[in-house]
Amino acid sequence: MSKINELNAKGHDVKIDTLAAFADSIINRVARDEMPWQVGQTVNRMPVTLSGKPISNVNFLSLVGAGEDHRWGRFDEFKSLGAFVKRDMKSTLGVFWRKMKPTSTQAISAEDELDTAKPSVAIEPVKSIRRLMSVRYFNMAQTDIESADAPEIDFSESMMHLEDIALNAGVTLVKKSQNIPDTLTYEGNIIYADADKITQESVGLAVVGFVDWVMDDSKPFNTISTDEVRSQLVRAVAVSMLCAEYGVPVPDKIQIEMAAYKPMFVDMMKSQKDQVFKVAKDAWEIRQFIQQFSPSLESSATADQDSAGDGVSSSVPNRQPNSLYGG
Repeated sequence: MSKINELNAKGHDVKIDTLAAFADSIINRVARDEMPWQVGQTVNRMPVTLSGKPISNVNFLSLVGAGEDHRWGRFDEFKSLGAFVKRDMKSTLGVFWRKMKPTSTQAISAEDELDTAKPSVAIEPVKSIRRLMSVRYFNMAQTDIESADAPEIDFSESMMHLEDIALNAGVTLVKKSQNIPDTLTYEGNIIYADADKITQESVGLAVVGFVDWVMDDSKPFNTISTDEVRSQLVRAVAVSMLCAEYGVPVPDKIQIEMAAYKPMFVDMMKSQKDQVFKVAKDAWEIRQFIQQFSPSLESSATADQDSAGDGVSSSVPNRQPNSLYGG
């Protein structure tokens, strides 16, 4: 039984056809080269809710770069602000998990599953279950709210935040020397930014280095997958999430590198639609792992309602220069 069928069989509120259509919409975006990691894309804003929380997990793939504005909300949320959605505007589908009290039948069913697995363990009453729910998002540009242009990004601030992360994570952010191959993004506890000055490209390449460092074989995330295609897709999504969060597009060299995987990405997701959800979850966990080393980025503290887990707050010591960008 597929994961989608399993979810439906256990009483989740999203119908199989709705969930499959949601996965298909994301697969089609990849096929149309609409994702941040694809050649020619210049997406540099994290999709957020009206309260400013980042759109996480699989909803990121549904909404990133999909609207003229990076802010998204439900019809009732805009209505509560005294705004209205313009006529004939189409919504964009999203999904999220919600904790709910189980019915007596569902509670018994869940307890039976536990009892079958561990008959010698005392069974506690099931207090809540998680249901997969659907939500319809509208983009700010689809309403009568006058949307102000997003402020310009100060790339020095972005790099300083990455330096905070490097300092707390025990790694060093440095410029790559000419004798180091272009394909090398990190080495041991050294992450390469590959630039003489702070630019969108250098910030993006530093993000790539952090993601590759986290996905290294010596770290917990090496269990994500031994399949190269899936690992590269997780990498592409994680880089896209962090680049959007820092206000920079995915670096050109990474877009070119990922282009070779596009047919394989599409084939894998078409044959295993549950991978659309699993890949997004793994990528978001990589983002969370990196952001735990610095709470100074406001959007890292919380996430939208389908988040796999909030960032771990930690005390950040006074930043000291630990790279060529330090000051």
